[in-house]
Amino acid sequence: MDTKQLMRKLEAEKQEIKEKIEELMQRAEKVDSVLHEIRKAVGRGGKAVRKKPGRKKGKKAPARPAKTAKKKKKKVTVRQAILRAVSGAAEPLAPAEIIKSAMKLCDGAVASIRSQISTLAKEGAIEKVEHPGRGFLYKAAASEKPAPKKAEK
Repeated sequence: MDTKQLMRKLEAEKQEIKEKIEELMQRAEKVDSVLHEIRKAVGRGGKAVRKKPGRKKGKKAPARPAKTAKKKKKKVTVRQAILRAVSGAAEPLAPAEIIKSAMKLCDGAVASIRSQISTLAKEGAIEKVEHPGRGFLYKAAASEKPAPKKAEK
């Protein structure tokens, strides 16, 4: 092989290597971009936000069509949810079972439901029954409707 042919071959290899390097650099930029978005998302409490294509700074978002109003289920109070759970049960329920059932009907927190269970038991709206293997259970009182609360003045 003469020198000119060797030079052409080396130039061709050099060009191939440059193209591969360029391709790898583009892939690295994409990876950096994704990592940057992930770091931003973690900084916002882990909520990833995806950018919408075609939207630039300073431009307003296109108007969205009006959403149709969905009918929400009517939520009941914690007290009503507990009374429904207990009165609908065939046998006495443990506090955890009442909480699970009541959480489906109302927005109350576990602590407020527990508190309301003990309040209803003290008022006589539900009965507290001791079970040898399961601890204290609750069942509907003999009179289903408890006396209304009266505010003291």
